[in-house]
Amino acid sequence: MARAQHAFDREGVAKHLTDPVHLEAFRKRVTGPIVRPCLPVDQQAPLAATIVAEQLTLGRPLTAQWVDDWIMIHMSNAKTVARAAAKRQHEQRMRDHPDERALFYQAEFCRYVDRFAEAGHALAQLQKDWPAGEPFPSRSQPSIWALRDLQRFLEQLMEIRPS
Repeated sequence: MARAQHAFDREGVAKHLTDPVHLEAFRKRVTGPIVRPCLPVDQQAPLAATIVAEQLTLGRPLTAQWVDDWIMIHMSNAKTVARAAAKRQHEQRMRDHPDERALFYQAEFCRYVDRFAEAGHALAQLQKDWPAGEPFPSRSQPSIWALRDLQRFLEQLMEIRPS
């Protein structure tokens, strides 16, 4: 019960959002499953102040919907920035650690090979069960060069022994 009391800074937020409807919209959004993990309680009042300041700057009427939309738009932007930072960090780690890069690409390759094998098996079974005399639909064929490259690459990988 004590934890629930500290999930929302009602006193701090109420200094900025004085309308109970706006306060409730803010509370629902910041204590919900999308925002709560990303927004510490001590940052709720400053966020409310920012929302009110931006609303005043834009000259827009403050509504519960606007409060909710503002939070969701800015959360989405923050997640986009965080994803880009994580991607840059991953790329840097891959450049700095060839052993991790090797393990990463092996895992990626195995994942794709597994899917490739599943799709190939399903396609072969479908073709086997296809009604006699009916043409089997085909959109495209992989190039013979791509298949030969794949064959050579698979043979090369088969020679690698785990350490």
